[in-house]
Amino acid sequence: MNKNMILAGFLLLQGMVPVAFADGNIVVHEAWIRAAPPNAPVLAGYMTVENQSSAEKSLIGAASPAFGNVTIHRTGHADGVASMTHLPKIGIAAHGKLVFQPDGYHLMLMQPKWSLQAGDRVPMELKFADGLRVSVSFVVRDQGMMHGSSDSGSHADHKPMTHDRAAH
Repeated sequence: MNKNMILAGFLLLQGMVPVAFADGNIVVHEAWIRAAPPNAPVLAGYMTVENQSSAEKSLIGAASPAFGNVTIHRTGHADGVASMTHLPKIGIAAHGKLVFQPDGYHLMLMQPKWSLQAGDRVPMELKFADGLRVSVSFVVRDQGMMHGSSDSGSHADHKPMTHDRAAH
């Protein structure tokens, strides 16, 4: 192992550089979970997924030992009302990327099995229709650590949100 690899490993462990996970031409950057109060029944996970292959990939789900259920959702707005739609799958174009972010695509992390604190790392496995599995480590961030997000974490000023199921 050379010095650069050792230094890169050390920096990754220290959380000083963005973490990227790659498998089967899928690269995941900036995987994070919004911190929530203890005993919150649902959390949200965000990331950027890059498809570096020459074929579309369909993300069909995710799983984590930290949660009883993980599903894919998208927040949308119509007539001044925010709604959340469950997506059984989502396509990522060949050589494209998909950003999961507050007020957009996100992972709904339901039935947490333990309380998570800012700085914790949570293992997650992304599942694709072609059988590919990508293991990712999500970091829990509190509101002060959510750089790049215009969402403050508070929904007190937002319009009512409804929850729909859609087959895409």
